[in-house]
Amino acid sequence: LDYDKAEKLLRLMGVKEQKAIRQLLGYREDTAGRIMTSEVVSLPEDATAADAVEKLRNLEDDFETVYYIYLTDEDGRLSGVVTLKALAIANPTDRLSAIAIDDDLITASPDEDQEDVAEDIAKYNLVALPVVDDNKRLLGIVTVDDALDVLEDEHAEDLRVAGATTSDSDGHRSLEGLVWLMRNEAWFFFWMLGAAALATFFSPTLGAANALLLTTSLPVAVIAASDAASYATSSFLEYDPDDEDAPSTLGFVLKGLGLGIVFSALVGLVGMALATSALGNAVGALAATSKGVSAAVVSILISFISIPVYLTVLRKRDEKNLETSGMTLSLVAMTIALVVFAVVCCILLGVWGA
Repeated sequence: LDYDKAEKLLRLMGVKEQKAIRQLLGYREDTAGRIMTSEVVSLPEDATAADAVEKLRNLEDDFETVYYIYLTDEDGRLSGVVTLKALAIANPTDRLSAIAIDDDLITASPDEDQEDVAEDIAKYNLVALPVVDDNKRLLGIVTVDDALDVLEDEHAEDLRVAGATTSDSDGHRSLEGLVWLMRNEAWFFFWMLGAAALATFFSPTLGAANALLLTTSLPVAVIAASDAASYATSSFLEYDPDDEDAPSTLGFVLKGLGLGIVFSALVGLVGMALATSALGNAVGALAATSKGVSAAVVSILISFISIPVYLTVLRKRDEKNLETSGMTLSLVAMTIALVVFAVVCCILLGVWGA
């Protein structure tokens, strides 16, 4: 909500609720502090099982679901966690510290990314994860239902980035079919429009037939650009930049360069071989086709070298909580490929010089 509406609603709340909400609003969006609840059952280490049961009985009806009982030391720092199962089978006089889990406690900081917190909850099979400050003082908990909401939102975002759809509504099926067609066959429309534009532009220089031969390699360049964008999108979805097994930026650069060199060399060799065998002694047609193949080779190389750039753009926008469609990225990549192809053709044919 905007500031005025938010302040008006806060003033209508009770002091306790207002304080809790203002505390949560103090944390950045998409962090553990923003999705945690401050309603936590905590007791000192020297409390007994009977004390814990008595506290549970006195909780308000609308209290957040209780999963664990958190123990704090004399300085208020989190020191252990008691499960409800351990509490149920304990003797009333047992100290909570004796039945608590106190080794390798899994915690989160309030500034930790909410997706990382949700993944930790899933990884360690927890139903709640305590959030602590720098001094290990308990601030609240992130519950499993909130974690599932985060993972669902992230999954939906990943599908949008990948170009998939999350809607199965009958009213949108026809539109989704059109979107699917455009997403998967966009290269065809780029090829047709690009070929028509380039053939028209180069016809005065080469003649209509040779101008069309110049564009025969264009679809390979456009498809390669789409594949490069898809590779960047897949890497973005698969690897988190903070993961230990995530390739470095230099690794992506070298891999993109290697793929580009191999693929462009293959296209150049096969394209020239086919052109020579098909056109034979037609010097003008062979020259136009060879220049088109050369333009496609350069365009493909540029597309694959750009993979780290596309990946960086996706990550930077994700850090700013901005959504990026995989289809949009693919369209941008194909546009760049088309422009590079046209520019190289102009250079090779000396159109600008003339």
